[in-house]
Amino acid sequence: MLYAIGHNAWFSIQKMTQPPCMTREQLLQLLTELVRLPDFQMAQFEALMRQEVRALIPHDGVVMGYGTIQLNQVTMNDFVAVDYNLAMLAEMSLHTSFDERPVLKVWLACQQPMMLTPDVLREIGSAYELEEMLKFDLHPMLIHGQRDLSGNMSSYFSFSRCTATAEQACADIAVLMPFLHVLLTRAMASRRRYFRYDLSAKEQKIMAYLGKGYSNKEIAEFLGCSQYTIKNQVATILKKMNASNRTEAMYLFNQIF
Repeated sequence: MLYAIGHNAWFSIQKMTQPPCMTREQLLQLLTELVRLPDFQMAQFEALMRQEVRALIPHDGVVMGYGTIQLNQVTMNDFVAVDYNLAMLAEMSLHTSFDERPVLKVWLACQQPMMLTPDVLREIGSAYELEEMLKFDLHPMLIHGQRDLSGNMSSYFSFSRCTATAEQACADIAVLMPFLHVLLTRAMASRRRYFRYDLSAKEQKIMAYLGKGYSNKEIAEFLGCSQYTIKNQVATILKKMNASNRTEAMYLFNQIF
């Protein structure tokens, strides 16, 4: 469950033994609020997928990635898995082709949700994809994603052992995907940025507020500390990023890949 904290800009995740039951409309309302946050962390995204999304679209696990498409080659720039088959992940290659995975080519052509079963793969997939599905018991498998405006990048979601009906699951993920695409790419961007510059949790929050154009005084009020403290922390951030000012820091911070 997601709870607002402080200035209504930061959210934390409370782990639950039973996922909340939300209607599609309720989940859409929640996703609308989440995309408005100044920053969105990978831990929040994983909990969202594990709890609210799984409650609406029942499945065992999901692997999600963001990749580059060049001719018939696909390269996964980054991915995250939530309760997915670990043995399958260990064998998964970050570089593939449409020859090896023709299902990707079919999906990219139609860009519609697909529910995959062994019978479907026998018709449109490769022997490799069918063997993988059967070996790791991934079916029924729900897949979808969203390409960016350039058409050269795309997110990709693969839900294993999806127990919802194909019609219902495809309808639900089609409506949710624009929001999940935005949240996934933002969470991946945040993870890469913070790892790249070794920013602390407090510095991550400050960077999010800087990105919204808040002053040191306003950030100090949000975080409950003095302007002097924020000034020093901003100076530390600039030093870590080798940036001369806030504008340069935000430019560097927004270089995702």
